[in-house]
Amino acid sequence: NISSTYDYTGNAIAINYSLSYNSTTLVEGTDYEVTIVRDGVSVQEVKETGNYTLTFTGKGYYVGSQTASFIVLSHYMIPTDLTCTKTTATTATLSWTENGIATEWQICLNDDETNLITATTNPFRLTHLTKDATYTAKVRAVGNGGGHGDWSDPVSFVASDKRNLGTGT
Repeated sequence: NISSTYDYTGNAIAINYSLSYNSTTLVEGTDYEVTIVRDGVSVQEVKETGNYTLTFTGKGYYVGSQTASFIVLSHYMIPTDLTCTKTTATTATLSWTENGIATEWQICLNDDETNLITATTNPFRLTHLTKDATYTAKVRAVGNGGGHGDWSDPVSFVASDKRNLGTGT
């Protein structure tokens, strides 16, 4: 019973499996061999993020092979495609693509990394902005243990209810 996803921990991940044939439990190394492939490259252990395939190949009395695939995702993947989708005089809505499994993020405005904003939704509405002020925002994923990933590419916007006729927004 191999799960379809595992959380990246920075350490080797133990993938628990058991093979049997007609109620006989097979022994790794005696009855079968296991190879691990991550993103098309053979590896010795499951540790990094990526797409994995385990291939169980019969040995000795047993022939043939079976595969199992899964993905290792990180809470700490860098968000991409950060955009400001709507502004008013005092608010702005940010959205981004979450590339891991994070459900919490930190938003940094104007490179002030001491006053971070915690977001638990995507998109996220910033409030209490200064009218007609220009802002630069970036976002990063936060993991369950409180760690965090790297910052996304920044996006700039102006807190304004003025609309640009050339863009239709």
